[in-house]
Amino acid sequence: MLKLNNAFAVRGVLFAISCFFVGFVNGGELYSVAIERPQEYARCIVEAQAIHSELVSCVQSEIGRRKKSIEISISAASKDPSMRGLVKLITESQQLWNMYIKKLCDTYNELGGQRGGLLTENCILNEVTHRKLFVENILEEASI
Repeated sequence: MLKLNNAFAVRGVLFAISCFFVGFVNGGELYSVAIERPQEYARCIVEAQAIHSELVSCVQSEIGRRKKSIEISISAASKDPSMRGLVKLITESQQLWNMYIKKLCDTYNELGGQRGGLLTENCILNEVTHRKLFVENILEEASI
C-alpha cells in the first residue's frame, strides 16, 4: 500500500510541476505581449494525467510546433528582398541561440531523474517561445 501511495504522490508532484510550467511558459515577463497558450498543448497536458512520458511528449510536440512556426515566419520574410539582410542575421544568430539554450537548459539535467528531464524540456519550451516572439516581433517591426 505504501508503494501505491508513493506512486500517487510522485504523479501528483509531476502534475503540479507541469501545471506550474504551463503557467510559467505562457506567462513569461520578457515580452509585454501575452504568450500564446495553444489549446492543443493545454489539452495534451491535462490528458497526460501527470504521466511523465506523456508530459514530456506534450512539451516536445509543442517545442516542435513553435520551432516550425519560427521557420515559417523566416521563410515568408525571406521572400521580401528588403528583408534578406535581417533574415540572414536571424538565421546566423540561431546557431548561437541553440548553444545558449543547450547550456542553460542542460543545467536542469544535473537534478537527475524524471524531474530533471521534465524541467529541461520546459526550459527549452520557454526559450523557444521567447525566440518565436523575438523573431515575429523583429520581422513585424522591419516590415513597418
